[in-house]
Amino acid sequence: MRLRVDDHAATPDLGAYLRSGGAIVEQSGPGEIEVSLLGSFNDDALRSELGIAVRRWSFARRRLDLHVAIG
Repeated sequence: MRLRVDDHAATPDLGAYLRSGGAIVEQSGPGEIEVSLLGSFNDDALRSELGIAVRRWSFARRRLDLHVAIG
């Protein structure tokens, strides 16, 4: 699933955070990463799991103003 981060400088850190949780992450462009989670997920479940992970990262980094589009 593609994630678009409005602050392009934050993209590598978000990718590293998701990788540390077992995700497969590939940079697809400035401010964009493709993310796959291990396991069997339909699109809605994957979107939900990624939303939770992005919110955890956002709180940990104190980046509550950052917008990440999932989809």
